[in-house]
Amino acid sequence: MINMLTDLQKQWLQEFLDGKKSKRDDPHTYSVYMGRIRDRVDHMMDNMVWLANNMPDLMKDEEWEIQEYGSIKHRRLKLLMQTIKAMYPESIPELARVRE
Repeated sequence: MINMLTDLQKQWLQEFLDGKKSKRDDPHTYSVYMGRIRDRVDHMMDNMVWLANNMPDLMKDEEWEIQEYGSIKHRRLKLLMQTIKAMYPESIPELARVRE
């Protein structure tokens, strides 16, 4: 799927979360790296929307889930809902099937 954040970027950000680095240590580097990360996330989100609109089967990955687990688990949809919940804690994302 889409790799929004490189492992190196994640490691760099983790140092801020752990308190090993701060923006004050090197404001220029912080600004440059954060800009790159923002640009990459925006680009990858655009790619994800394109993929969902043009090749939804690839995004759902149901064929692999059936082969691997014997049923559809909606792994990727659940990860997207976890992302939404992390970004907007007041939301209640829910996976529901509508019967027609």
